[in-house]
Amino acid sequence: MNKRLVFSGRVGIIISTYNHPAWLMKTLLGYTKQSYSDFEIIVADDGSFPETGKMLEQAKQELGLKIKHVWQPDLGFRKNKILNIAIQATDADYLIFTDQDCVPRQDFVETHLYYAKKGFFLSGGYFKIPMDISHRLTREDIENQNLFNLSWLIKTGVKWHFKCTKLIDSKKFTSFMNQATTAKASWNGCNASGWKSDILRVNGFNETLCYGGEDRELGERLRNLHIKGRQIRYSAICVHLDHDRPYKDVNIIKLNKERRKKIHSSKLTLTTEGLYKGKVQQSKLPKKILFYNTSQTWGKIEDWQLEQAQFLSESGDDVLIITQKWSEIKRRASVNKLSTYGFSVKIISLFYPFKIVDLYSIFHREFPDILVIFQPKQLKLARFIAKTAGIKRIIYYGDPFISTKNTIQFNEFIHSL
Repeated sequence: MNKRLVFSGRVGIIISTYNHPAWLMKTLLGYTKQSYSDFEIIVADDGSFPETGKMLEQAKQELGLKIKHVWQPDLGFRKNKILNIAIQATDADYLIFTDQDCVPRQDFVETHLYYAKKGFFLSGGYFKIPMDISHRLTREDIENQNLFNLSWLIKTGVKWHFKCTKLIDSKKFTSFMNQATTAKASWNGCNASGWKSDILRVNGFNETLCYGGEDRELGERLRNLHIKGRQIRYSAICVHLDHDRPYKDVNIIKLNKERRKKIHSSKLTLTTEGLYKGKVQQSKLPKKILFYNTSQTWGKIEDWQLEQAQFLSESGDDVLIITQKWSEIKRRASVNKLSTYGFSVKIISLFYPFKIVDLYSIFHREFPDILVIFQPKQLKLARFIAKTAGIKRIIYYGDPFISTKNTIQFNEFIHSL
């Protein structure tokens, strides 16, 4: 892995906590030793006593970390609600989610960013140590990375078992194990990451769910949005400190599992009990929008397209322009830092079967909320390919309800769909 990783976006680490400042402090110590340090921490506090807030104020001064503390009253287990509040409290582009009891190895953040890729979320795991060792763990053990040294842990009292292989320090081995593991790449709340724009598109976490795989429900909805899970449980390492779970309820765990199955079969992407509850508010959630125009030349249509794409992108929507590889649209869009995908055929027709397959693959992979088509010659076939790929909302530039002069009106039209 490149130890001088350059990540172009802003990074936020959301740490859930509840009444365990000692464990949280040990976790924060792990973030002082990260090889990639340009991030902010948002502590999502589900109703802790004032001791946690006091500790965090001290940690800000002592550890030199950028920490935000968001808190809600203790009205029972409401982790998903405080996570949604934490998401809204940061302007980070990429979010790593973990818990108060998960101490990260020094390459933890860098590993998540190294594997971060559009169209994916990352699924990590943890290595749990016993309660007595969790209590005896010192600041020096964390800062010196002893905690991640397998031989040190065994000498300290950890018994050898198969999960110890997560701490084997070998790139080839960890790469092989990430591929070979039978564990599903699910959204694990103690060690997962994804793009904030993707999380917003599904309206965040479902706030009605209680403990027991409640975070995995988000992963199922992301998958239905064609955001795939990627396994990094042997690469992104955190050590889990042990603790009691008085809130654990086997009946709730069973209900949550049944709900995930229903979401998987129904292909549901948006929760109505997430970040935004009302339909009007939910209509303002970011959308993924594809502009499809393979013209090589530049004209009024292309000028308007670039204006709309720029405005929507700056408003928080995820915009991608599909165009000719060497077109003027692609050049100008790149100058304006808009995402583009270069296509190699000007007009898709039945005479280009391989290009039809390529376009289907693009549409299916990107899976936008809305596709905007600009050329009448492309409309029939491109629309058919898009429908086949599962895209439900398709706009043709010539729609009389769309103002070609007013960017704000077009933005409102997009979000009314």
